[in-house]
Amino acid sequence: MIQETTKQILTFPFKKHELKGGMDKVCGENNQNIIFINGLLSGSDVSLTRKDDDIEIVDEYGSGLGKLTLDSLRGMKSYCLENRSKRLKEVPQEIIRLAFSDITTILLTKRNDKLIASKEENIQIRTPNAISISPRNESQKNYIRALKTSFNRYTIGLGEAGTGKTYLAVAAATEALETGGVEKIILTRPVVATEDMGFLPGDANEKMHPYMQPLYDALNETVPHEKLKEFMDNGIIQIAPLAFMRGRTLKNAFVVLDEAQNTRTKQMEMFLTRMGENCHVAICGDITQNDLRGETSGLEDLVYRLEQEKSDVFQMFKFNKEDVVRSHMTKQAVDLYAKTEAISE
Repeated sequence: MIQETTKQILTFPFKKHELKGGMDKVCGENNQNIIFINGLLSGSDVSLTRKDDDIEIVDEYGSGLGKLTLDSLRGMKSYCLENRSKRLKEVPQEIIRLAFSDITTILLTKRNDKLIASKEENIQIRTPNAISISPRNESQKNYIRALKTSFNRYTIGLGEAGTGKTYLAVAAATEALETGGVEKIILTRPVVATEDMGFLPGDANEKMHPYMQPLYDALNETVPHEKLKEFMDNGIIQIAPLAFMRGRTLKNAFVVLDEAQNTRTKQMEMFLTRMGENCHVAICGDITQNDLRGETSGLEDLVYRLEQEKSDVFQMFKFNKEDVVRSHMTKQAVDLYAKTEAISE
């Protein structure tokens, strides 16, 4: 049986014999304080109306907030009585905020709960070229949720090739830029000493371009061509080798470190300490595929440290071969190498 909620009407009196003009002080000039309070109560189904020397409180569903509102108005009344000698014209808004702080906290919590529930139902990344990217498995869903909501934190995506770690991070970065969550995007990769690029034509940037191509590919899929060119020309989107991060302080940025398994320990420490205010950092890599020729991977070292010492600013998501979404061919290749032994050297 469903229990029906009952509309509740409460009355707050402030009579002239208690304090001359007391109700005027509570309500403010032209009832501006009543309007202000109704704004604070927005979304609560509680509303106030002045009726001479009374304020009528209507709680549409008897939620209990009506009684809390009555208590808050009594607090405003006490303030007026305590300050009667100061010729108070009206209760200041900062006092009203203080009187209604318990209610506004309750309402904020409810709004956040609704927002989280809404995001839980429809977690998507919407890129500047109007593409909506939905998660293709539970691992991607959890990863996307973190990429979209966890600023001033490091989000680490670990696991197999083809699981969408880097693509989703870049897409989330472009969404954050488009919606004003950040002012710039910085994409970086470590240069592996074993990769001989000296024979390639052009200057340092041109030599690096092929190595950074996967990042350009992700950007080309998520940002319209003309806008991408403008962003890159103006430094709003930057793609650079990890070594170029040294000495910088990054602020108001979405930073993506790709191929993080190829960082050395000191490089990873250097990268992590570049972050200033309002930065979201995505670190993507597969610790089983580093090219460091026996050196310790900075990503593997970071994971090891986080297993020893938990930190609220780091969150880690592990993908496995069941999460491969690139193609059936990639999934089969991952399975092959997972299930068979390598030739002995």
